[in-house]
Amino acid sequence: MSDSLSAATEILRGIAQAQDEAIKAGVPLKVVIADDGNDETRAKAIAQKFVKDINILAVIGHGSSKTSLAVAPIYSENQIVAIAPTSTSTELAKLPKRADGINYIFRTAPSDQFSGTALARYILNDLKNTAAVFYQFPKFPTANRCKQHFPLL
Repeated sequence: MSDSLSAATEILRGIAQAQDEAIKAGVPLKVVIADDGNDETRAKAIAQKFVKDINILAVIGHGSSKTSLAVAPIYSENQIVAIAPTSTSTELAKLPKRADGINYIFRTAPSDQFSGTALARYILNDLKNTAAVFYQFPKFPTANRCKQHFPLL
C-alpha cells in the first residue's frame, strides 16, 4: 500500500463502500488492513497470518504483481480467494490451479500484454508521424513488461 498511496486510497474507498453496503443489508463485515510495503517477504508474512485467521474470508490486494505472485501459492493452498486489483502481470493468469481445478487468485486490471499491445497499436495506427518517447523506470516494472510487447506488432 505505502508504495502507491493513490491506488491504495481508491481501493480502500471501494472496500469501505462495499463494507457499508453489506452492513446496511444486515451482513456484518469486518475489514482488516495490512501494508506489505511492496516487499515479497513482508507480503508472505501477512498472507501466512491471514490464512491462519478463520475470520478472513478473502483478500483484496496485494498492491503489485510481484507481491501478488509471491502470496498466490499461500492463498491458493489455503483456499482463500485473493483479488489483485492493481496487479497487471500476465504471470497471474498462468498460475497453476489447485489439484481440484479451482483457481483462487484473480486479476481485475488489464494485463501488461494487453496494455502494451493497445498502446503500440495506438502509436502505430493513430499517431503515425508523431514522435513517442518511452523510458525505463526501474521502480515501475509494468512499464518494462509493456515494452516487451511493442516488437510483437
